[in-house]
Amino acid sequence: MREQINIADALNELGRLASERSAKWETVLLPGDPDTVLAARTWHRLVGDMQRFVRDNRTDVGEWEALFDKVEAARVTFYEAARRDLGIRGLLPAGGRWKSDTSAGPADDAPTTPSNAVPDYLWASPSGGQ
Repeated sequence: MREQINIADALNELGRLASERSAKWETVLLPGDPDTVLAARTWHRLVGDMQRFVRDNRTDVGEWEALFDKVEAARVTFYEAARRDLGIRGLLPAGGRWKSDTSAGPADDAPTTPSNAVPDYLWASPSGGQ
């Protein structure tokens, strides 16, 4: 059985965590070279777009998929730039989409839609239904 969380409380927590992430993110940008900082800002901005998608209660699966792909590409670009900046050689292992049950690990064949790409509580209605 899924745990039901009040949507207003969940969105407030999302806002709090976004503010915390923004503050901590600055410590990542400070020592980075220009390519790393640009990649970091791009990734950070796209994560914000995902948050707005959820907050605005948008449900277009195609838009979500496209945004998810952009975020994933930006994340990879950031990690590659940061590793170069730090002098780390070699490529990162391929990422992938995660199943709704994160304890099971990544699954490349798992569809990522708004209902399973973000925590379930963000899609639950305040009355507890879906």
